[in-house]
Amino acid sequence: PSFLVFMVGSVSSDVGQGACGEGQDGSRAPSDELMPGLGCPRGGPAEPTEARPLVSAPLVSVIVPCHNAARWLDECLASVRAQTHRPLELSLWDDSSSDGSASMVEAARSLFQEAGVSLAFGGGSSSLGPLGCGAAKNRAVRQSSGEYLCFLDADDTMRCDRVAAQLHVL
Repeated sequence: PSFLVFMVGSVSSDVGQGACGEGQDGSRAPSDELMPGLGCPRGGPAEPTEARPLVSAPLVSVIVPCHNAARWLDECLASVRAQTHRPLELSLWDDSSSDGSASMVEAARSLFQEAGVSLAFGGGSSSLGPLGCGAAKNRAVRQSSGEYLCFLDADDTMRCDRVAAQLHVL
C-alpha cells in the first residue's frame, strides 16, 4: 500500500531527550496553561473543527517504536487517546523491552477501545534482542493500516490537536 507520510516532528513535546525510550532524563518544562502531558486547555481537548468538508475522515496511524519506555509510556499513550481526530489507530512495536512496556500497552487496550482508537500492537521478546528504533518503526508501519502516518516516540507526548491540525493543512 502507498502511504503519504506527513506529521514528522512539531506539535509534540519531548518527555525525555532521546528516541525510543533510550537515555532520557524525564525532564519537562512546566506549563500553567496546559493539561500536563497533553498540551490541551485545562478543560480538556476542544472539539475538532473542519475548515473544509471531507467526504470521510482519513484513518491516521500513530507510529510508536518502543524499547524499555515504561517510565514515559503512560503519558505517551494518554496523548494518543486524547487526540481529537477520529478515525485513529495506534501502531506500536515493542523492540524486546524488559521493563514491562509490553504489559502496559496490553493493560491499556480497553482504554483505547473506549476512546475509539484502534490498537495494532506487535513485537515483544526476540531471540535476536533489540533491533533498534529504525527497525521498530518499520515494523510498526508494516502493521499499520492508516492512509496517513504520524510518528511519535514512546518517550514523547503530543498536543491533543496535533493530528487534526496537521490534517487541516493538507
